[in-house]
Order: sequence, then C-alpha cells, then structure tokens
Amino acid sequence: MTVFPSLARFLRRRRIPRRLIAPAGTCDAALAAAAAALPRETGGILFGYRAGDDVVIERTLEIPDSAATASSYRRDHAMAQRVLERQLESTSPHLGYVGEWHSHPAPAGASGQDVREIAAISKLSANPIALLVLRRDARDRWGLHAWIATGGVADQVELIDTDNSRAT
Repeated sequence: MTVFPSLARFLRRRRIPRRLIAPAGTCDAALAAAAAALPRETGGILFGYRAGDDVVIERTLEIPDSAATASSYRRDHAMAQRVLERQLESTSPHLGYVGEWHSHPAPAGASGQDVREIAAISKLSANPIALLVLRRDARDRWGLHAWIATGGVADQVELIDTDNSRAT
C-alpha cells in the first residue's frame, strides 16, 4: 500500500494532542524564574495531567543550571528526578510529569535542538510530552510557545494561556 506524504503527515498528527493548556497563574513561577535568570536561560519541568486531546499544566518547576548561558540550558536529570519525586509525594495522584520548559532571553522560539530533544524524550514515554518555550521579545515582553511530541514526532501546537495574550 502506498501512503502519500500528505496523508502520512495527517495520520501522524492525529496521535498528538492539539493543545497545551496553561490555566491562570500556572506559568507565573516560570516567568519569574526566567526574568530572574536574565541574561541567561533557565528551565525545568512541567507538572500536570492529560485530558483527552489536551495536556494541562498545573505547575512549572524550575531546575536551575549553574552553567546556563544566554543561549543554552541543560536540565540536571538527577535534580529533576528529586524535584519530581517530592511533587509526586505531596500532590494528587492524577498529576505527574507532562514535559519540559525553558526560557529564551533573545527573541527566538524553540530551536531545532529543542524540538529534537523533546521528540527524543517522547520516545521514552507512552504519553505525549510537552515543551513550553518562554521567549523574550525586543520590548522585554515574554511570549509562550508550545510543542507536543509523541512517539518521536513533535509538532507546534495551540497554547491556551488563560492569563492573557502571551501565547504566540
């Protein structure tokens, strides 16, 4: 059977949730951490749940990188695991790891490396994995960009930010 490229893309995209939802206040900690880290990047993990075709963020947890620069951030896996375990012990059982976030102090969205890394992480999970990039623009305002990956395939998705129009 021959599968046409456009049909293959359609079928692949059907498996990926189409929205990342950030209810009011959930990105505040990440935005504060990003502003405090300037001029360097910072990041961490997204804590939340999956609801139908959506990934919902409940909390953003910072995992600092002492070696971060203005254009790079690497998450410390051991520290992230400890932070995640503490969250899991003290919260509802329906909440858990749903993805990664990091800031870009320069006006740049997710890089090719960012997208490849979230796609690679998604190969290790049975569930979709989200990426939230906080991007600072030329007027020092933060914009939010969302990606969701599953099975090694990542797509930019709609971000529902109920706080204001930061979603881009």
